[in-house]
Amino acid sequence: MIKMSLPSFPRSKPERGNALFLILIAVALFAALSYAITQSGRGGGGTSPEKDRITAAGILDYGAQLRSMITRMSLTGTPVDNIIFYKEQSTLAGMSAANQALALFYSSGGGLPWQDTPVSAYGATAVADYTSTDTSSVHYRDIVANLSIPGIGTGKQFGNIVMMDFDISLGVCNAINNAAGISSMPVVVDSGATSWVPMARAVGGWGYNSVSQLTNPPIVFNFVLSDARLTGHPFGCYSGVDPDGNAEYISYYALAER
Repeated sequence: MIKMSLPSFPRSKPERGNALFLILIAVALFAALSYAITQSGRGGGGTSPEKDRITAAGILDYGAQLRSMITRMSLTGTPVDNIIFYKEQSTLAGMSAANQALALFYSSGGGLPWQDTPVSAYGATAVADYTSTDTSSVHYRDIVANLSIPGIGTGKQFGNIVMMDFDISLGVCNAINNAAGISSMPVVVDSGATSWVPMARAVGGWGYNSVSQLTNPPIVFNFVLSDARLTGHPFGCYSGVDPDGNAEYISYYALAER
C-alpha cells in the first residue's frame, strides 16, 4: 500500500495580518459602543433640540393640568380667589378640613400632585434659590397672582394666576416659544425681588397661600410682561430677572385668566 500525505501549506503573513486587523476593529467598535452607552446613561453632557421639545411639552402639559383642575374647582363652588396654592404636604395636613378642601395640591382639595421644574429644563445659574428649602439650586417653579399679561384677562389687580419656571435653559425656552408661536426671544425688565408674590412656596413672610390673602397686608403692584411679543399669549418664555436679581430665562403659563 502506498501512503500518500497531503502537502502542508504554511499560513501566509497577509492572512495573519488580516486577522489582527479585524480583531483591532472589533476592539475599537466595542470601546466606542461602551463609551456611547456610558454617555447616554449620563445624559450625554448636553441637550438636543428634540430633548428640549420633550421637556417643554412636559412643562406645558403640567400647566394644562393645573389650569383644568383650577377650572374644575371653580365650577364646583370654590372661588379662584380662595384656592390655596401652597404645596407643602406637611403644612397642608395640619390645616382645618375646610382649608384642606380649598387646597389645589391636597387630596381632599384639588388632589393634583405638585411637580417641580424638571431637571432636563435647568439653566446655568448657580446661586441659591430664595424661596426653596433646598438652597443648592436656583431652578424652581412657583405660582404667582401678580403677573399681568397684556391681552390675557382684564388686566385687573391680581387677575391672572400664573405658573412660573425660573432659570430654565435657552433651548427649552425657545421650544416653549415655538409652541406658543413666538418667533424671537422677548426681553422683560424685572425690578427684582419686589415683583413676585409666591403662593406655592410661601416662606419667611414673602408668600401668600391664596389670592384672598394678598390684601392682608395690602399688595398694590402687578408685574407686567411688557414685551409686545408676549401680548395675547397665555404661555411663553422670556429673558428676564428672577426675584434674586439674576438674569435668566423664565417661562410662564396662565392658569386662570380674569
